[in-house]
Amino acid sequence: MGALYTRDSQGRMLRELPAADAAVLMRYHYAYSSAVEGVVTASVHGHGRALLLDVHAYPRHPPPSELHPEQRRPELCIGTAGVNTSPELLDAVRQEFAWLERGIDEPLSGSYVPQAYLGDRRVQSVMLEIRRDVYCDEATLELDRPVFDRLVASAAAVARGCHEGDE
Repeated sequence: MGALYTRDSQGRMLRELPAADAAVLMRYHYAYSSAVEGVVTASVHGHGRALLLDVHAYPRHPPPSELHPEQRRPELCIGTAGVNTSPELLDAVRQEFAWLERGIDEPLSGSYVPQAYLGDRRVQSVMLEIRRDVYCDEATLELDRPVFDRLVASAAAVARGCHEGDE
């Protein structure tokens, strides 16, 4: 859908995208990307590696804007990023989230890696796209606290396992 949305989740026009929006990209998108790259660089310099857990939520039913609405919608969609998602990281995610139905790069794919680190195996990234109905009532957004806490614990276990031996 791009960095600056022009349509809402129902496909309705939000706004036209004038050339002047380059300032918006600079202020928000590029600033965010630069900040993440700085944190990753600090981790690589300090620890020799970095781990990005790219966490999102997605609805049980695909919105009109979804590119592949026919694909299955597992409770956890695990997004990968080529060599930036090692088999060991993928195995750790599968193990820690074994209590959920999982899918790889379906219906969404990829994971965030700063441009400067694409293909650099020292920087590992995986997207955890959690289907909303797993941890909340989608109509009211009322949180199922025990399930939410278990999701957080599973993500923390992935991070701990990938950084064992770090100080």
